[in-house]
Amino acid sequence: MAAGDLNSFAAEYASDIVSTFDIDKPEVLNTLFRSKGDQGVGFFRTIDSLGFKSPVSQDEYSHHEEDWIHETIHANAGTAAGAANAPVNIVLQASTDIRLNKYYPRLWDIVMFPNGVTASVTSISGTVPTITVQLTPNQLGDNIPLIAAGQELIIMSAAFSEGSDQPESAFAGTYKYTNNVQIIKERMTVTGTEMTNRKWFDKDSSGRAINAYYVKGQLDADYRMNLKIDGALLFGRKTTNTNAALIDSTTQRVIKSTEGLFPYVESNGNIVNYTPGSYSVAKFNETAKLLDKEFASRNIACFNGIDLNIDIEDALVDYFATTDINYTKSAYSQMFGGDEGLAASVGFKCLTKAGRTFAFKQLGILSHAKLYGASGYDYSKQGIWCPVGKKKDTKTQNDVPTFGCRYKAMGNYSRMMESWQINGAGNGQKVISKDVNNYDLRTHIGGHFAAGNQMVIIKP
Repeated sequence: MAAGDLNSFAAEYASDIVSTFDIDKPEVLNTLFRSKGDQGVGFFRTIDSLGFKSPVSQDEYSHHEEDWIHETIHANAGTAAGAANAPVNIVLQASTDIRLNKYYPRLWDIVMFPNGVTASVTSISGTVPTITVQLTPNQLGDNIPLIAAGQELIIMSAAFSEGSDQPESAFAGTYKYTNNVQIIKERMTVTGTEMTNRKWFDKDSSGRAINAYYVKGQLDADYRMNLKIDGALLFGRKTTNTNAALIDSTTQRVIKSTEGLFPYVESNGNIVNYTPGSYSVAKFNETAKLLDKEFASRNIACFNGIDLNIDIEDALVDYFATTDINYTKSAYSQMFGGDEGLAASVGFKCLTKAGRTFAFKQLGILSHAKLYGASGYDYSKQGIWCPVGKKKDTKTQNDVPTFGCRYKAMGNYSRMMESWQINGAGNGQKVISKDVNNYDLRTHIGGHFAAGNQMVIIKP
């Protein structure tokens, strides 16, 4: 096969096209060899196996997540160190510390500085957006240290006088996540003539029966459908562009698309950079500490491209060689409640470190030569790590998987995955006049993700 040959193109499965692939000769073996394997489908199948999917009756769906219950404060401008025992005033940074004309620090809160000095909030004055907070050292002889512009300071406690009133109430807000489903379609068309042409292979190298070449076309259509779903759930971006070109000229309706996992984490999560070929235990520990800081769950799913996966295996296998922890430790008891079939179906390999179980899965689609592994794309060197579990929607109290999908459905009608045939050829009633059989697929699906602050993209 010459470099640059185009092997996939939009066309019917017709005799004149199929015959060009030289598969009608009797010398051909009866097995069609799958030289490209399963070609990298995996993310949607993993979600499906884990059961992280649920129906939705509207195009747009949402959930609410609680925000931080406790907050820090930030200095709007640098402040010189104070004299011993003397109060120092700081102005709150409006961009981080003021919301809806409200702010978090309250009278008699105790602020702790990085050097361990503590100071009480002894007065709060001014009007939004300029709020001045007075800080007075608690311990005799202490002084307020130098404060840099934008420096973050923690409120570690509060202390009140005998007989004093209660403090002002504090409110913890919520974050609303919204996304929408998108319609994905695929078709395979075969002529009546080709449906009756016998080929000289009757199975592929995976053992699947192919009693006619158009049956392989159906299998290929299923595969392309899965690729499109994986692409949407991993890399999709919402269509917010109002350019008229994005309006379907036939239906006069706007194209809707879902937000995938990578864009979601880019906007709401964390990025950890590494040097390809030099991934280390220290880099793994950095990521583990980040997850701990964000109070991530004890089970983490790590979806990696092959280059990153190899780097991690090399680093961690060496590290655990002298311990009693095995990199290939069974995932069954760790994450799947002893369900051996479920663990095997998703293909995770696990290890436990830093109080968490990390389940690694190599996503072949990230190195697919015709997709994210094509020249100029570096997703084989990337990975995305997500907590495995469910979060409580603070508004509805429903449990929401941290990563999963939604599909359009109502009553007995589900658009999770529809398939049908429109026949003008073949057995059964003919509903079109053209001498073809159309095999059609459609899904109405979208990504649904929660707790983005507990997710990490690993990339160069």
